[in-house]
Amino acid sequence: MSRLKANAEIGANIQLNRNMMKSSPATDNPMTIQPFSKSSTGAMHDAPAAAPKSAQGSNEAIIRHLYQVAEVKDYVGFAAMFTEDGVFIDEGTGYAYRGAKELARSVEIYAKAMPDMHRELYDVYVAGDRVIVELSLNGTSAGPLEIPGVGFVPPTGKKVKAPCCDVFLLEDGKVISFHCYHEIR
Repeated sequence: MSRLKANAEIGANIQLNRNMMKSSPATDNPMTIQPFSKSSTGAMHDAPAAAPKSAQGSNEAIIRHLYQVAEVKDYVGFAAMFTEDGVFIDEGTGYAYRGAKELARSVEIYAKAMPDMHRELYDVYVAGDRVIVELSLNGTSAGPLEIPGVGFVPPTGKKVKAPCCDVFLLEDGKVISFHCYHEIR
């Protein structure tokens, strides 16, 4: 099965119902959500977990670490968290960052545009090798924002709070794909 087909199938089978989420007692943050699948009759039933809870918890930890690495502007460290053929797709612009140099550049672009940028994570959902994060990108538009292949958006000096949804696919502790769906306000 192709990765795209697998992504679509998993996405269709995950029911994001906050009442069904399990929370960590230590943080009270959502950690896992049980995937559901349809039987041949169309009835919903529990699907076997794609990975044991310990692996799901480590996938969450990997992604939380990825955000921490981006927060401290460790461009090389960010790129090192991806597989050799890993990709970060900025769905807002349609640009795909591929390879270590481009992946590192993706963090640098936002750091130049918003030197005080902070990623505020709201919810984290884990389903096997998939991690979905609801967050916002917050900071001050203090430098030009580069849109690769398009040009630059001049700084406004205004505070920015851009809601996002990031979708990650991991394999062996590394990010295969990272899709960022955002709205710039």
